[in-house]
Amino acid sequence: MNRKAAKTQRRSVSDIHKCRLCSFAPLRLISTRSGAILAVLVLAASGCGRPVSREAAYEPLALSLKHADMLGDPPAPPKLDFVDVDRAVVAAIQRAEEGVRKNPDSADAWGKLGMVLLAHEFDEAAAACLAQTEILQPDEPRWPFLQGMAVLRWRPGDAVPLLERAVKRLPPLGTSAATESASLSEAQKAAGASAIRLRLFELYVELDRPKDAEAPLRQFLKTDPENGRAHLIAARIALRGGRLEECLREVELAGYARPAQKPVHELRAEAFSRQGRKTDAEAERRMAAGVAQVAWPGPYDDDLDSLRTGLKVALSRADRYYVNGKPQASIDVLNDVVKEYPESEWAWILLGRAQIKLRRLDEAQASLEKALAISPKSADALFRMGVVHFVRGEYAEAAEWYRKVIEQKADHPVALYNLGQCARHLKQPDVAADYFRQAIACAPDNFELLFALGALLADEGKTEEGRRYLEQAKKLSPRDPRVLERLYELDRRGAKGEEGESRPTDGTHEPRPAGTSTPQARPAD
Repeated sequence: MNRKAAKTQRRSVSDIHKCRLCSFAPLRLISTRSGAILAVLVLAASGCGRPVSREAAYEPLALSLKHADMLGDPPAPPKLDFVDVDRAVVAAIQRAEEGVRKNPDSADAWGKLGMVLLAHEFDEAAAACLAQTEILQPDEPRWPFLQGMAVLRWRPGDAVPLLERAVKRLPPLGTSAATESASLSEAQKAAGASAIRLRLFELYVELDRPKDAEAPLRQFLKTDPENGRAHLIAARIALRGGRLEECLREVELAGYARPAQKPVHELRAEAFSRQGRKTDAEAERRMAAGVAQVAWPGPYDDDLDSLRTGLKVALSRADRYYVNGKPQASIDVLNDVVKEYPESEWAWILLGRAQIKLRRLDEAQASLEKALAISPKSADALFRMGVVHFVRGEYAEAAEWYRKVIEQKADHPVALYNLGQCARHLKQPDVAADYFRQAIACAPDNFELLFALGALLADEGKTEEGRRYLEQAKKLSPRDPRVLERLYELDRRGAKGEEGESRPTDGTHEPRPAGTSTPQARPAD
């Protein structure tokens, strides 16, 4: 190549890197030679040197990458920085990269690499590989959708055309609907197609483009009128338009699937607030605060989950086992984790937690000591060491550990609650009440804290003050039998003129620390 040609080539590549596409990783897949052709094609399509959108550049980009191998320059995986990346994740990515090197024209190989990268949040590199996959398999909606999910995390507006392209590649509405006679595969495809459409509608609303969603959403609801997620989107659009009664009607139609629970309360709270119904709005806000946010399932979540690996994935799996009432399965996972990652503070903490659950207290103490050797000021490890001593009945020792937690995190409501329970066992009711009040100051809408203080005050003869806290607890959990029993007893006492009489704690309500038993309602640990 002569000097003039080389200079022209460098200028072309430089020009293309000045456009909006420069942050989009597919360019990194292109060698110098094919990059020059890409530059010429993009600049020809857009006007020499003018910025071009990613969408406008897709066709020349596709043409360049598709025919790169004809020029002797097959595209290669993007180069990645693996500093501080989990070794299991690195190994998974490298295996997928090797598959691409062996079969550079394989959509399966490029798709596998793109999904492995996306599963581990290498978003720009994932978008690049998924773009190449789309070139090799242009009719598949999966690839532009997953590109959109990657781009969404750093440039939400650029995800819109990708999701729109995915929707265009879906069967028309009504042709893939799941029916009672449909096979499982057909039903899954129908659910996946719905999830792609609904995610685009949600994105329109999130980007303050509700009008773009309204017409296709109405059409969608004609074919799937009982779709709760669609009704939630309709409720959000109505709320933005100030149509409050319509918003509330759509919320009622949304149902109460787990992902809908929190947004249902949030939307009601906002609509009630705008209507001037302050009491109803506040009640809905309290209910929303007590519900965890759960994401709607994505169309390819299972595929991505199957590709995830490494420490974080193992810890998440162990935590799911524990939360689902399978502490031994959690221990089995964590025993392998601590062998592979003995330096992980959280692996030892979660192992100790599961061992406490099964009352293997000596093992739990040993696990937590290892966590504290790694991170001596870990509030989570200190807290669970307190639980070990509490379960043993060593209340003074447990209190010492909980006080160490407060030194690290003064607003830790669960540690303050457990300090209160220790004080009760140590026959220090005034100290217990003070700890419960501090815990309530940190978490004023927590049922367990309000109930604990109300019950303690009632037992100490401070009936009216105790009643106030019990009534607050009842507002948060109107059907909890413990608070109903306590209030009934206070009413009965008052009717008999027993105001101010103190009695010991009922054995059925023996105080226990948070983190030791799941049947009892308790603050989150």
